[in-house]
Amino acid sequence: MATRAPNLLSSGAAIVLLLAPGAAVAQPSALQIVEQSIGVVQRGRDLSALRSMDLKVRNAISHLTDTDHSDSAPWILDYSDTEWIEDLPGDRRLESSAIVSATGERIESNILSTPQIVQASGSTDGVAAPMRVDAAPPDWELANPVRSLLIARSAPDLRVLGTAKVHLVPADIVGFTFHGFAVKLFISRDNRLPMAVESLVDLPGSIAWGSRGDLLERTEWMNWTLVDAVRLATEWDMTRNGKPLETTSVLAAKLDVPLNEKLLTPDPQAVAQLSLPGRRNVDEIPLGDTARPISEIAPGVIQIPGSWYSTLVRQDDGIVVIDAPISNGYSAKVIAEAARRFPGLPIKAVITTTNYFWHTAGLREYAARGIPIYALDRNVGVVRDLLDAPHRLAPDSFALSHRKGVIKPVTEPTLLGAGDNKLLLIPVRRAFGQMLMVYFPNRQILHTAELVQPLGPGGSILFPEYLQEVSDEVRDSGIAPATMIGMHMSPTPWSRVGEAIREADGG
Repeated sequence: MATRAPNLLSSGAAIVLLLAPGAAVAQPSALQIVEQSIGVVQRGRDLSALRSMDLKVRNAISHLTDTDHSDSAPWILDYSDTEWIEDLPGDRRLESSAIVSATGERIESNILSTPQIVQASGSTDGVAAPMRVDAAPPDWELANPVRSLLIARSAPDLRVLGTAKVHLVPADIVGFTFHGFAVKLFISRDNRLPMAVESLVDLPGSIAWGSRGDLLERTEWMNWTLVDAVRLATEWDMTRNGKPLETTSVLAAKLDVPLNEKLLTPDPQAVAQLSLPGRRNVDEIPLGDTARPISEIAPGVIQIPGSWYSTLVRQDDGIVVIDAPISNGYSAKVIAEAARRFPGLPIKAVITTTNYFWHTAGLREYAARGIPIYALDRNVGVVRDLLDAPHRLAPDSFALSHRKGVIKPVTEPTLLGAGDNKLLLIPVRRAFGQMLMVYFPNRQILHTAELVQPLGPGGSILFPEYLQEVSDEVRDSGIAPATMIGMHMSPTPWSRVGEAIREADGG
């Protein structure tokens, strides 16, 4: 009796091979597997001749990318209804969207992606935002299954890597290199539809992710439908290191729509912006903020303003650094500034006051130098994950040091150092986000981590809930601050907190 070999679909038609018992089934080559998949997807037209796609999509974007391991719910989402114009031969995408953000702002944006840049323009609550330009992620094209198949077919190093199961469905895995990074494409053995794509990349231009090293990006496709004689997945689920990143639902689609060349052409100023320090690699971001100079806010206390602040505290036996944001390269500049300000004194400790990725992004540089890291006990997992993150693609100073890193959990109010600039580390457990306040008892200065953020209109303080939490913590800790500083704050009277609470209460 003959036995059936697995179905191999070509040009949308099933080919059933009848084999004698015990006969070997020839393994198709990687190119044959991809061509079979293209045949299934393209059905009645030539996929390589497809010029454009107009996709109406709904996105759910997870802020887990920034807030892993927080005691607060990590699955905060932004939603948007977006139109994607995909220029396939030109390797460009224009995303036009309107988002109501997690903090209630209405953000309208146009994002143009090319292999080199991501150019963003738009408005927040009707106020135009400055154009923002960043280096393009190396794998953004792969999220679209049509692009993935066409990229795979043209890859000179396309090869079969083996088989796997994707949600219990057997799949062939083909591998190739794209923009210098390794990619795996999973294609169903049952129907030859592409099921998933994985790429192992790093993102040196991202403050949140640059210090996280090697990143496994994965997109899974499902819920296929026919659009103008092409099969198209209507759900794209994207993860990073196995955790939710973004879900894209395709609500409507058209193929071969006319392209607006003007909208799909980067602004010449955008191309110039890409050469600014830090756009391609956040290690290159300059120290401080030209609009707010580095200053001594109390004897031996140096505050370094920026998008995220760092503070140097001189004690008799060494320097304590409060917060290590942005990048390892930025931390190296902070360390150099400490050496310039206080020659001959070592850095004895670094304190990280929150658990957000961009706030902890520079900790690996301190760990590379054997400097202990003080963190709230509940945030130790964030710091340990950061230190354990593999950096094989681009080894940094910590990876090359072969150190493990020293983490000092803060479980209760803890004194650090002595003298005029001794510090009291105060765990804040009642806060929506777990934080660590730092009090200067002899200076009556309180570092409020990110609990006080004067970033609203006219310098108003955001998030009344945080203000109530920090006020309660100060009361229960028995401290008496006169001045406060923080992750986003220069010296400010402590009385502003009470005023902002009363205003939020309608008083």
